[in-house]
Amino acid sequence: MSKVKVSEFAEFYRLIRQRTVSEKHYIRFQEFQAERVVRGIAETVGLKGKLMLDLGCGRGGYTKIFQKQGGIVVSLDMEHPPVPKLFRAFVQGDATQLPFKDNTFDFVYSSSLIEHLPVPSKFLKEVCRVIKKGAVFYLSFPPFYTPVGGHQFKPYNMFLPERAATFMARKFNNSRSYKYNDERGKLYIMTIRKARKLAKAAGFTILKTKTRFLKINPSRIPLLNEILTWHVEFYLQK
Repeated sequence: MSKVKVSEFAEFYRLIRQRTVSEKHYIRFQEFQAERVVRGIAETVGLKGKLMLDLGCGRGGYTKIFQKQGGIVVSLDMEHPPVPKLFRAFVQGDATQLPFKDNTFDFVYSSSLIEHLPVPSKFLKEVCRVIKKGAVFYLSFPPFYTPVGGHQFKPYNMFLPERAATFMARKFNNSRSYKYNDERGKLYIMTIRKARKLAKAAGFTILKTKTRFLKINPSRIPLLNEILTWHVEFYLQK
């Protein structure tokens, strides 16, 4: 299962605190999560030999682990990666206008991307277009109304407009988070309920929802799921 052991939470917390120190630290932060996310993915789909797409790959930590698992990984991001050698196939592009043919990929992975897109419905429709029939799309994000839903702007995003929230975060949050930060920029309200609705409208069937790294699964509790699910995982099938 994708849950982590109690002993691993201390390491995870340390990596969260240090992820913005350098490129190396951010990559390790992504790797740590990917190593454990793969456990959950393996319950639904194997990666070995599969042509997969890592959307919003950022520093490349997730891509690195997926490649170790035997996946044939195409990585896409808006910005050119700072460590190109991590990638076997990198494409600089827009997740809402994917430069791939229909029915190309066996598996698509996207973590902490959808909440940064102004038109998430377009993104989901594009993923549905490029993924093969019957294939699985892993979609995850921190729901907006959870304590971590505001990313680097938390908790000011809950009650302030973006410019004010940015100012407050820079003034009072850890200043290191503004030198190396994949999460800088626009943040839009994305909830579990909204993601469910958009995924179905795009043509996906929801196989299951989970809460990242936890044995208990508050993502299935009506209403409370938006507050208690620190990071939701959707397994979607075309």
